Amino acid sequence: MKSLLKKPSAWVPIVIPLIFFAYIIIIPFFAIAATSATSEHYLIDQGSMGFVELQTDSDNYDVKAAIGLPAATNSTSANYEIKQGRVWALTQESSSEEISTENNNNGGGGGGGGSLTSPAEAGVSFNGRAYPLSTVRLLKDGQVVGTTIAGPDALFSITLSGINVGSHVFVIVGLDKDDRMSQFQPFTIEVTSGFTTQVGGIFLSPTLAVDKKEVHKGDNLAIFGQTVPESEVTIGVASDNETFHTVNADNDGVFLYNLDTALLVKGDHETRAKSAKDNSISDFSRTIGFVVGEKNIPYDQTESLKQGDLNGDDRVNIIDFSIAGYWYKKTLNDTMRAYEATYLNGDGIINIIDLSIMAFYWTG
Repeated sequence: MKSLLKKPSAWVPIVIPLIFFAYIIIIPFFAIAATSATSEHYLIDQGSMGFVELQTDSDNYDVKAAIGLPAATNSTSANYEIKQGRVWALTQESSSEEISTENNNNGGGGGGGGSLTSPAEAGVSFNGRAYPLSTVRLLKDGQVVGTTIAGPDALFSITLSGINVGSHVFVIVGLDKDDRMSQFQPFTIEVTSGFTTQVGGIFLSPTLAVDKKEVHKGDNLAIFGQTVPESEVTIGVASDNETFHTVNADNDGVFLYNLDTALLVKGDHETRAKSAKDNSISDFSRTIGFVVGEKNIPYDQTESLKQGDLNGDDRVNIIDFSIAGYWYKKTLNDTMRAYEATYLNGDGIINIIDLSIMAFYWTG
């Protein structure tokens, strides 16, 4: 020991590198690994490649997001690659083929049908159940921004990237084989740079129609539509009180219930439906009105084409938008409440969902 103290040249080459190693490698490692935060709904843990994960859930869907933090070195694994200071998250279907960037610009490509998202981009992805081979559309802030086709099993997935940071209202809507529309399903999402927010477990409401606008008391009223194959459909019929009836959808998701109107009083009635399968339940469909009276009058199936038309000119344009704008988030009078129930969302208020419906059917 004394010889080392007398000859600094003998211990400096040993101690200095050890101090450097501890300062550069060991101390930051434990500092990073210990940096975490938790709450009831999320965990932030920087001890695993700097990934941040968030998750929220509800009875019908969950929202997840992931972001990669900058890195200064290159590294690869089966699920990610860090190169030139960026983290690229790959889907499970992606291969290990190299993904590179030039001069730290966003870009890249992968094999195996995978997808990737740069931390500099913001995106959203929606998946769930609609109807077999149905059209599913995505609206953002009242405008249609994406379309996909559900599979034979009714499952769908649709992704939108390159979104501006901030709060956005996204709406998912499905159209069945006869172009009848589901209820609009909204999601308000705070889009953050570097995050791809995933919304899963969506279960679109059934589409719904009736065969008569007025039915002779005692005759049957056919109530039908389309939903997830082999699901259980609950049909509500309301006048003073609402009664419920169940029927099973077939392999194509088509269902039919013949309502005996003998037990209904004469006058105005409404019907709506929801579906259940695998412990998941959809929202209720749009509500359709009918009359129990003295004669049978067929229901005009083109009535649905008039959605968004508030002034009855068979067009959806700035006039209808102005009417909706006047009542935006105000208490509706009886007349406007009836129009909102028939031609818009039917939730008793004019809001962004109603404006999305008008945008969907816009004719100009």
